Amino acid sequence: MAIKFTEREMIGIRRKLKDYARRTVVHTSMQKITIGDLAKAAGISQSAFYKFYDSKELLFFEIMEDMHSDLAENMNKSLLESSGLPPQERLVQAMRSAIRYMDEIELMRFFQEDVPVILMKMPQEILDKHYHSHDVHIRNALKGSGIEIKVPDDVLSSLIHILAYSLIHKEDCGRQYDLALDVLIRSAGEYVLTGRVPGGV
Repeated sequence: MAIKFTEREMIGIRRKLKDYARRTVVHTSMQKITIGDLAKAAGISQSAFYKFYDSKELLFFEIMEDMHSDLAENMNKSLLESSGLPPQERLVQAMRSAIRYMDEIELMRFFQEDVPVILMKMPQEILDKHYHSHDVHIRNALKGSGIEIKVPDDVLSSLIHILAYSLIHKEDCGRQYDLALDVLIRSAGEYVLTGRVPGGV
């Protein structure tokens, strides 16, 4: 006989599934996390898992979207707290905060290794309705702050990608990585606000 869950139980189990998935995927490949692992963490059977998600990838797609939302919230908080500062300093602080957040939760490992697999397995209608890359969330946060951006969206996205993906090679960059990253962020901030390459003619 199939087990029926109350609405309250459904909410609690879904939360347990997402909490375990998010905690685990920052240091373990999604492909190594089994439905059995997820079900055990939530206190349900493997067959009951499918009452909540049609696939493991759909669960991790939700995790990815939650990370995007948290990243945007992180930037919005920084931009709000720095509202009295000059635009360039606000931009620098917001970008620095976003990169620090990505580093703390090891977001880039997940995005580099697992997200391509997740996106490949998602139905197109779900991607069309829900998916936006992390640079789109950052870009929208900056635009919503009132800071005037003087470069095209694709250029801004490329800058964000370069800064974010530097985290993957952080250990290879040596002890002065933080200083070098700050120089890059400040240079990018100047360019984004003026449309002119720092030091250029």
